[in-house]
Amino acid sequence: ANGLESPALHGMRFDRSFLALATAAEGLGVALESTLLAERELAAGRLVAPLAERAANIRYVGHRLVFPRAPRQHAAVRAFADWIKSELRVSA
Repeated sequence: ANGLESPALHGMRFDRSFLALATAAEGLGVALESTLLAERELAAGRLVAPLAERAANIRYVGHRLVFPRAPRQHAAVRAFADWIKSELRVSA
């Protein structure tokens, strides 16, 4: 969204946002994460948003559910998809 190339992957990586935020708050690196998720740490001064007011915010648009057409998994995946749609009140 800001016309920048992605950097090469190196260093620590986390599959959970809270781990990345906690690690950055402890001074062990930088987290590229949602300001909404980092709200508490930002307010307390444990994290800073160095690009605030300098870069365009990237707007969240959603998730996609992608699954193989394997018959044995289809019923479970369909049940999950139906449940999540009902929770979100989304039509098929």
